[in-house]
Amino acid sequence: MPSLLLSQDSIPTGTITGRVIDARTGNALSEVGVQLVGTTRGVQTGLDGRFRLPNVPIGTVTLQARRIGYQPKQITGLFLNAGETLDQTITLEHATVVLSAVVATAV
Repeated sequence: MPSLLLSQDSIPTGTITGRVIDARTGNALSEVGVQLVGTTRGVQTGLDGRFRLPNVPIGTVTLQARRIGYQPKQITGLFLNAGETLDQTITLEHATVVLSAVVATAV
C-alpha cells in the first residue's frame, strides 16, 4: 500500500520577504524579530530593515513583528501560493512607556 505521508521536501512552499519601518519616521528598523505565527520559524531584520522567510508552507499565514521600544504587530490573512514570493511591508508604532517612582527606605 503506498504511503500517504509526504516528505518535507515535497510540501509546496513559498517565500515571504519584506521590510519593517518606523510608522512615525519611515526609517528602516533593524533587529526586528519577524516570526511565522504558530511555528518556531523566524528571522531578524538587517540594517536596511529587510527580512526573508524562505520555505513557508503555502496557504493563509500570519506574521508577527517585535522589537523592544515598539508595539508588537500581527499581520493576518496573508495568502501564499506555491513558488510565490510575497513582499510585505510592516510598520511599527513606538510603545508608550509609563514609569513610576519607587521609594525604598531602610529601617
